[in-house]
Amino acid sequence: MKMNSHHPTFLLFLDTMTKHILTNIKTDVYFSLNKEKKKVIQYLTLKMILQLINVKVKLTKDEFLDLLKIFLSKNEENEHFELSGILYDIINDFESLNEKLMDIKKPKRIIKIDKTPNE
Repeated sequence: MKMNSHHPTFLLFLDTMTKHILTNIKTDVYFSLNKEKKKVIQYLTLKMILQLINVKVKLTKDEFLDLLKIFLSKNEENEHFELSGILYDIINDFESLNEKLMDIKKPKRIIKIDKTPNE
């Protein structure tokens, strides 16, 4: 899949993703956190990005990594260095983070029906 990374709608989509992440996650102290807390922020950021992207299009793993790299470079250009650091760490640890996302399954809901004998 080819992406035009300079198309206005694509740039608007990246800007919307950035605003959504920055309003929901506090990124200004990311570099001072320990490794475990960084993993939590990475996981939440990746989950948000996947939710925003899956609404628009279904991507393969390689296409998604390419999109993350474009998103990383756009945030570096816009001087969102904390978010860029999070995205860089997500790209490096993508396999382990993606594995955690895929392991979560919703439990099946069982509807209980009260069976009473006919009178």
